[in-house]
Amino acid sequence: DAGLTANHLNVSYAVTVASLTSYTAGTDLTAVEGSVANPAGGTITILPPVTGTGLTVSAAANTPDGLTVPALATNAPLFYFNLTASADGAVTVSGLVFKRQGLGDTNDFSYLYLYEGAKRLTTGKTINSTTHLVTFSNLNYQVPAGTTKTLTLSADVADATASGATSGNIHNFSLLTAASI
Repeated sequence: DAGLTANHLNVSYAVTVASLTSYTAGTDLTAVEGSVANPAGGTITILPPVTGTGLTVSAAANTPDGLTVPALATNAPLFYFNLTASADGAVTVSGLVFKRQGLGDTNDFSYLYLYEGAKRLTTGKTINSTTHLVTFSNLNYQVPAGTTKTLTLSADVADATASGATSGNIHNFSLLTAASI
């Protein structure tokens, strides 16, 4: 129970069996395991391409350190990030490019989206299976002078049986540089 609780797993979903003789013994889960407790997450690394006098990009306070997303989840928020325009001028964000990293497969996601609150800003984008990039172009997203806008990178998780998606995979998404567009 301690290992399940430490890794934020619901003990009520644990299966109790009378005999383990037909199973190969693995390693006991007795404490926090990073890959179990934080199987997915996101980081923001560098500024996106912009026009205007200045923009600051940062992870929003509500960005989870890690999360578990079930198969077939729709609009699952992967992480939140802030776009803050300088006080001396509005900014137009023309596009954003994210890179998927980790041990997971690009088939684990059907589509990725950008949201501002409940408003979807983009059509669904797929992850390039070779470069692991997802590109949101022609955004023309306005950040008024002196304001902060919080956006969300969300995903529809694929059906494991139909797409080849694999449960237990680990993903990380990073926002790339302006040179990537």
